[in-house]
Amino acid sequence: MCCIGVDHPTKPQQSQQTTMSLPSSPVTGAFTGIQWDPMQKLRLTQPEKLLLRSGEANPIDYTLNNAEESTAYVKVVLKVLAEASGASGPSSKVSHLKGMLPDDEALQILYTDPMGVVTHYAITKLYDIIVCLKEKKMGGDVSIGATFYNEDDGNLLDEWRPLLRVLHLGGSGDAFAQRGAAYCLAHILMAGCPSQRFATNRSLKINHASVMEPLQALISWITSQLQSSASSSLSLVTPTLTALMICPEARTMFANSGGIGYLSRHLRNGTKGSKTGSGATVQQLYELCFCLWTLTYECNSSAMIRTAFVRDHAVHALVDLVSSAPREKVVRVALSALRSLAQCNAEASPSPSSDSKKEVTGATFLSEMIGCGLIKYVDQMKERQWTDPDIVDDLNVLHKLLHENFKEMSTWDVYLAEVQSGSLEWGFLHTEKFFKENAKKFEGTNGDFSVVKRKSNPADVGATGLAWLLFSYGYILCYASNLISEGSDLLLLVPSLAGLVGGVVLPFLGAVPDGTIMLFSGLGDIEKAQETLSVGVGALAGSTIMLLTVPWALSVYRGRVDFDEDNNMEPNYKQPKLTKSSFSETGVALSTEVNQGAKMMMLTTLPYFLIQIPAFFLSGDRETVSAGEKNWAAAGFVLCISFFILYLYMQVKMSNDTIHKMRRIAVIKETLKKGAVSLRGALREEVMSLQKKESRRRASITSDTEKSPLTNGNGMDHNQPSAEISELLKGILGEAFRAYDIDGDSNLNKKEFHIFLSDFHESINKNTVDDVFADFDRDGSGTIDYDEFIAACYVLITKTSNDTGGPGRSAPKRTSSRATEQLSEKILLDDDEDEEEEEVPEDLTALSPEEQQRAIIRRAFSMLIIGTAIVLMFSDPMVEVLSEIAVRANIPPFYVSFILAPVAANASEVIASQYYASKKTRKTITVALTALEGAASMNNTFCLSIFMGLIYFRGLAWQFSAETLAIVLVQLVMYVYAQRN
Repeated sequence: MCCIGVDHPTKPQQSQQTTMSLPSSPVTGAFTGIQWDPMQKLRLTQPEKLLLRSGEANPIDYTLNNAEESTAYVKVVLKVLAEASGASGPSSKVSHLKGMLPDDEALQILYTDPMGVVTHYAITKLYDIIVCLKEKKMGGDVSIGATFYNEDDGNLLDEWRPLLRVLHLGGSGDAFAQRGAAYCLAHILMAGCPSQRFATNRSLKINHASVMEPLQALISWITSQLQSSASSSLSLVTPTLTALMICPEARTMFANSGGIGYLSRHLRNGTKGSKTGSGATVQQLYELCFCLWTLTYECNSSAMIRTAFVRDHAVHALVDLVSSAPREKVVRVALSALRSLAQCNAEASPSPSSDSKKEVTGATFLSEMIGCGLIKYVDQMKERQWTDPDIVDDLNVLHKLLHENFKEMSTWDVYLAEVQSGSLEWGFLHTEKFFKENAKKFEGTNGDFSVVKRKSNPADVGATGLAWLLFSYGYILCYASNLISEGSDLLLLVPSLAGLVGGVVLPFLGAVPDGTIMLFSGLGDIEKAQETLSVGVGALAGSTIMLLTVPWALSVYRGRVDFDEDNNMEPNYKQPKLTKSSFSETGVALSTEVNQGAKMMMLTTLPYFLIQIPAFFLSGDRETVSAGEKNWAAAGFVLCISFFILYLYMQVKMSNDTIHKMRRIAVIKETLKKGAVSLRGALREEVMSLQKKESRRRASITSDTEKSPLTNGNGMDHNQPSAEISELLKGILGEAFRAYDIDGDSNLNKKEFHIFLSDFHESINKNTVDDVFADFDRDGSGTIDYDEFIAACYVLITKTSNDTGGPGRSAPKRTSSRATEQLSEKILLDDDEDEEEEEVPEDLTALSPEEQQRAIIRRAFSMLIIGTAIVLMFSDPMVEVLSEIAVRANIPPFYVSFILAPVAANASEVIASQYYASKKTRKTITVALTALEGAASMNNTFCLSIFMGLIYFRGLAWQFSAETLAIVLVQLVMYVYAQRN
């Protein structure tokens, strides 16, 4: 096992040292069996092979005897690493080994995976070189700087790049190669940092600028690994990070990349007894705490770092660590970090004048420590016997500072500190008197109730609180989604807007909840946004895949009918529809509309290929990948918006087709049933519009029609609706006729007809009813049949309020669906439920039909505005909750949002599709399936354009290959399925 010593940054009158080690490679036993001549892939020259053999035969300090020979040997080893690791990725066998192999098995691996063994050999040799140069065993002017930097211009050797490649290609499990490459690269780059010039040969010329970009790339890789909560990721990066933290340049870069937040989160997760313990080892806790401690030395010189310590709850994490009483070495470095924070000041680096926030100083951290209960822990620890005098010194200083600060704090200050630290617990402070005296302060200085909002931070609550936040935000978003759906559906009652609503408003607003979650997942701090972006991608994938699988399957199941064996196994939509239970003998009809919807859905997947194909060939840190994807993302953004506009245009063109008409009829029927409008309020405007259309059509055919008492001069009968109007009224009132035909004789008597009018909130006087029956009851039987009923309703709808005795009464009650409708009953009105109807307030149906239309528009827009505002307000907290669940469950955020986000955002589509499918007609199954296809197309256009915009405008990286393939594959399968006859 190789070891290397690292000098820690020293406190006043204190020096520490720790030892970092790289475990031996699992195939160490095969190194002696490596033969360079047969390995043609390495493309080694004969002198290079001789140099490698010399390095094997002689001690490492002999091989590195002078700077020139040292550099030559290093270049050869780096070339071996470059050729062995290659662009093909990590090896298939060696990279997956977890334990040390016996020599005979290691030699066998050499023949099955020679490049994997050579990669480990090169990493081991580089590590030995770094150890030797660091400890300066060879003497003279040979150093890391002299070996890895050009003598002429002082630039870093170009051969360093394979080390970074190993980091990004080692994700298949080659932990040894990753850990060794990261550690070697860290020491190479540190030698070129300005702050380390006295630790290297002072006469050596080094171009420090050549180090900054590779150092940032290494830091980015470290932070990407820290995004995972797994302890295996910690073991990869903490040794390297601990070494890097002695370098101020690395500390600043790491803090700028969100590193303080990652360290704090891992400390909280790894602390024994914390809410989310994940079993971090004592050594890992020590290394994490050490890194935080070194970062505190930048607080005096950086307002940004001070702010990050507050924002990322580092004090809370450190106090949790101290309170859990781990090993003494961990307590020592945690107390040192807390003391450093308590004594920091902002004199050298005040916050910018434009920053209105309170200046972060040592007093800020002391208040947070008091809020976390550190006073109690310090008092308890002072009673213990400690072998390390530094712990005693830190405890004395903290005890004094904490008690002095506590005396100056008001009860509100203490409460506020507890809230901000996430350590609020019921105690002597929280009396009725306290809340009465400070009630006004809960509003906050800007009236934003920031204290109340702070108490709902997902990171600061326990498992129960997190579950409560999840269900609360989920319910609110589901409610807002339904509110948007209901508002959109109400607009369908306005004939002049129906085409625009059905074609544009419904598809667009239906995608708003999903799109908002996706938008907020990519906002905020750039490094955090890259992490939370997977929440948005999970919502996109979950929504698309869920809509095309579960609701689709349920729709087919609920809409299935028997196959007609006498008609080429076509679905039988005549009664009885379903008599067989076997799936092989039942099914649904896939219409031309379903085929076309699938084609549109598949066409809109093209932007996925536009961004994903380049992503396959890009690797590196976020900045590198984002830069390579930027232009492709811009093209994808334009393509998504183009497809979005095309889709809406097609929807508007089809707004008068059968499917859209059925959706409108469903909305009108449900609205009438709920009592939101009267019969004439719902239908008068549309009927009159169709009547005028029919009049113009007839006028174009003939200009001279014989007038009669029942015609208006253009051939139209006052008492007989046109075919189009008759079709509309039958679609809406057909089920009502059957419901009010109590005796089942396919006729309505005068009493039944009057009950029908009353229930539909038409207050029509008895004389008008008598007149209608006189007109339509031709045989004097006292009843009217179905066609006469439709004609009678037509006459009543087209009559003015004065003709009928005034408007009726109803109860406004909202419906609850998006583009398709959820109905709870099989018929429009069931007479068994009449007794249980709530009393109807006169807010809409008491108005004239024209006034009802205006009121509908006002109500619909208010619902749309409120629903959209709620979605915008609660999508961001929902993203935070989903991210926190992923952290605590130690699973990628993608999987959490994949499961949970669609439940809140897409429930209405599922319910609506099931309602339509259950009708078991060719038209209703078409409505159900095309609605699901349309939702997928909106995800492919509107929602995906959000991600393309985030990648282009924010510099985020699209690194979701598996997720993209899953989305496209599911849509491809459903496309093939939908093309079947």
